[in-house]
Amino acid sequence: MTPAIEFPVSARGLLGRALVLYRRYFWHFVALIAVPLFVVVVAVTALVLFTVGVPQPAQDNDLRALWDSFSWLRRLALILAVLAFPFSLALAQAATVFGVAGALLGQKPNMVSSYAKIR
Repeated sequence: MTPAIEFPVSARGLLGRALVLYRRYFWHFVALIAVPLFVVVVAVTALVLFTVGVPQPAQDNDLRALWDSFSWLRRLALILAVLAFPFSLALAQAATVFGVAGALLGQKPNMVSSYAKIR
């Protein structure tokens, strides 16, 4: 397989090639990012559904009282939402990097192969 780009290349040429690839495979990269972020949307939705009618703490800025007012399910939903967001962003970024690198080397980007390369 012949690479889509000859090396070495200038930074300007590499950036131009990357922008062309981003335009050509735009919807593929949108899907790469949307899949893990969907998990965050589900987690935040669960957080909102489980925290309807959250009681206000007795004293202003009393976070411990607010935390104690949450049930274990509300606490779990909050923790999952907070942890899922950076993890899903990192996952989406890594898959996008592998997708762009594969496209730059002349391979057809594939969602499954982009996520499979992440270790």
